[in-house]
Amino acid sequence: MQGFLYIMVSSFDVGEDKIRIGLIQYSDAPHTEFFLSTYNCREAILEKIQALHYKGGGTKTGESLRFMLENHFEETVGSRRQEGVPQIAVVITDGQAQDNIQEPAKEVKDAGITLYAIGIKDASLEELQEIASDPDDKHVYEVGDFTDLQISLIICYRCFVAQ
Repeated sequence: MQGFLYIMVSSFDVGEDKIRIGLIQYSDAPHTEFFLSTYNCREAILEKIQALHYKGGGTKTGESLRFMLENHFEETVGSRRQEGVPQIAVVITDGQAQDNIQEPAKEVKDAGITLYAIGIKDASLEELQEIASDPDDKHVYEVGDFTDLQISLIICYRCFVAQ
């Protein structure tokens, strides 16, 4: 997972007036690693990613989507929605949600946030499609394991650039 995040962030032009990146890890509960406004340069984000520890446990995807909406896509922590900057989130999961995802996913999309869903190993395609924005063929990706995430990275990058 760290390798995927590292390569993904490395490919973006990060800056205060450019792409901003925030990160939440979740399992039994969501945890903010950093907000959109925490780092204004790619190198600082890459250092943080290298120091991350994988958070095992449950898969509370719905709770995490709601947490993301309420805590990360706000102007006070770096969102530039009011300036017309596209709001994009990528959900990466390796399991089936242990809570309701339908309503939280709808709330996120209704707030104007484009959702991409990447499923690894045992992720449910049906859940990924529920999480992701439409159309599914542009926003849903399934991979066999964490190494296959490199392929999804290329696909996602093309989608982000197209927006």
